[in-house]
Amino acid sequence: LGSSGAALEVVLAISRDLGGAPSLRELLRAALRGAARLVRTQQVAVYLTGEDDGSLLCVSFPQDELGNRRQSELEVIRLPRVGPGVAGHVLVTAQPLTVAHVANDRRFDAEVDRAPGYVVDNLCCAPVLSALGKTLGAVQLANKVSERWQPGRHDVQAEPRPFDAADERARALMCAILGPALERQMLSNERFYTR
Repeated sequence: LGSSGAALEVVLAISRDLGGAPSLRELLRAALRGAARLVRTQQVAVYLTGEDDGSLLCVSFPQDELGNRRQSELEVIRLPRVGPGVAGHVLVTAQPLTVAHVANDRRFDAEVDRAPGYVVDNLCCAPVLSALGKTLGAVQLANKVSERWQPGRHDVQAEPRPFDAADERARALMCAILGPALERQMLSNERFYTR
């Protein structure tokens, strides 16, 4: 994020976007955009709990074959249950988790910890908590990349880089800002879940 002043401006903008979102869909769009601004990754997903049938929603921006995100749309996938995958582990334990090499981690599940169009190498996931500490969801970042990488560009390689302590702090900050806004929207907008 560069200088601390620039970083604070980004956080302030994200906070305004999340706090001012008029609907759950707009909040999720703002959360996905915000997380992508804080840490440069190939994929960002928000997982939501709260389904009456025990299922889980995975929300992300759809991407084309070159990695270009279509931020005007949301891809919403219903997963049959909370539990499998790195995201499931984070949702069940309410503890953040960074996995440097998913191939070596038994918690990784390609059906849950997905990044369409990419081979997932590393993940950084954290719970989103309510004011009372109830797990509402999780934010998961897949494949940190160079600041120079741009979707669709072939002159800069998208070699995954390891997540570091600054990325983990940014992820924690994002989840802390998202928690109250998500709780408010989830309480007021049941229609999102009836898809």
